[in-house]
Amino acid sequence: MNNSCPECNGKCCRDELGYKIVHMAAECYEHICDLCYDGTDYNISLFEFRDLKDQIKKLKSEKDGAYSERNKLVSLISKIFPSSLGRHEDSDTSWNDDWRWIVYVNIPTGQCSWHIHDDDLPMFSHLKRENVKWDGHTTEEKYDRISRFKELVEEGQVLRRNFDAATSGMRNITEEDLKRKS
Repeated sequence: MNNSCPECNGKCCRDELGYKIVHMAAECYEHICDLCYDGTDYNISLFEFRDLKDQIKKLKSEKDGAYSERNKLVSLISKIFPSSLGRHEDSDTSWNDDWRWIVYVNIPTGQCSWHIHDDDLPMFSHLKRENVKWDGHTTEEKYDRISRFKELVEEGQVLRRNFDAATSGMRNITEEDLKRKS
């Protein structure tokens, strides 16, 4: 078998001793190819292997679509609250290179942040790129801050008229407005 996969050069499918293995890690599964798989070491047929590759590709596409939808909302929020764009240092290997951008949004109950994929960066072109200090919040703390802010709005502690005053210069965007922008 030819082990010269153009994507991984055969490395993703061999362990440190050179035995054939199939990694399903994020950095490898996208390019497991027929050159890296000969069907003999895995107790599955080539047909089953190709089916798994197709399933993984479909799931990745669904995941990427969900992140893109989420990022449209984060982009909207970042236009309402003080926000900026930061980036993990290259020395931080806990994130893939294409997920190093971070949107920081400061809502009244604290800092919230989201990692965004390089492909979604254009949605955030309105943000300044700054060296922002992450306050250490966890994902759970981030969503607790959002829930607390929602409660403040519901309790009237964040007054609707303040939001109305801040947005009084805005008007509804019509279909005609959207056509003119295209």
